[in-house]
Amino acid sequence: MTIVKLCLKSLQEYVRIQTFNRSGFQQIQLDIQFLRTPLKEIVEDEAAMDFLLDEVGKNNGSTTFFFFFLISLFNCYFI
Repeated sequence: MTIVKLCLKSLQEYVRIQTFNRSGFQQIQLDIQFLRTPLKEIVEDEAAMDFLLDEVGKNNGSTTFFFFFLISLFNCYFI
């Protein structure tokens, strides 16, 4: 569980500092859902794994939403 936890925390930090477009946002969502099944077979504490994967998804949503918010603001004022 320790290695999985470290990898998920690293993924969470990577997603937090990146800004994704729509397809990147959807790809991260898909990757998170894909990881749930094989990780449940490996880890003992499924609740901790689910929490970390949910945190990755939350970080992904906040940066992507902010990016699209800025784009829409730019389009309203400058076009």
